Amino acid sequence: MGNWSDLQGGAIIRINSAYNALLPTEQQIADYILQNKEVISSGNIQELAENIGTSKASVTRFCQRLGYKGFKDFKVAFIRDLGIDLPDVHEGITKDDNIKTIVEKICRSNSQASLETVRILSPEELAKAVSVIVKAKRVYIFAEGPVAAVGIDLYHKLLRIGISCSFLQDRRMQSIQAALTDENDVVIALSYSGASKGIVKVLQLAKENNARTIVITNNIGSPVTEVAELVLYGSTNIRSTITGTIEPRTSQLCVVDSLFMAIISLDGDQVMESLKKTNKVVVDDWIK
Repeated sequence: MGNWSDLQGGAIIRINSAYNALLPTEQQIADYILQNKEVISSGNIQELAENIGTSKASVTRFCQRLGYKGFKDFKVAFIRDLGIDLPDVHEGITKDDNIKTIVEKICRSNSQASLETVRILSPEELAKAVSVIVKAKRVYIFAEGPVAAVGIDLYHKLLRIGISCSFLQDRRMQSIQAALTDENDVVIALSYSGASKGIVKVLQLAKENNARTIVITNNIGSPVTEVAELVLYGSTNIRSTITGTIEPRTSQLCVVDSLFMAIISLDGDQVMESLKKTNKVVVDDWIK
């Protein structure tokens, strides 16, 4: 289960990832901080509360929601973020942008999503997920909507290295599969928002059957994190425009690739033998 006190990453990344799970007052604090970064680095909690029109207690609770002991710890992490060379490139597409500019903006946003994932994905949680997966009798992968593309990629990778797994997009079929899991199975659920009713349901069904549960999501404190045993976070961007899935998809693919390579690293010889066999199948299918 996701524990806010164990979060990885800097203050700014935590704000973006936790934003949708924050209370309205906390979102107001987050908005002010993101829009007035220089004020935060030089001010104190009293000044911040007065500028926002809230109380010191609310600011303290906001910092604690992000996994910090209080405003002082949050401020130190925030100032450290400002010193890291990660420029704000979460740019929206405008009607004045030409094709070249659009390509540049999208590529910069995806690059930053990858860099931010490094800072929020917990190596400890990833290692636990790897251990659980390699010991499983069968792995069930559940995803729906736009994140299904990431689920298919994960399914393909695990299948290539000889892990018995399945992937279904239909919500009812997912629930049926989850209802039939047992303690030897692992369920991996993917959700950008972490609030999909269908994904929460399959995690609950699997948990009732004592199956191990892993979720890959982009939102800290979202409903899926309260159900799953292990949570792998990707970065997110609360200012993302159009579909809101561009950066989160890139980030989740980074998580999936990291999971895949970590499994290969842990279970080398057997995995490489499976890869050799499946590579032959793939190459034989090419048009010569």
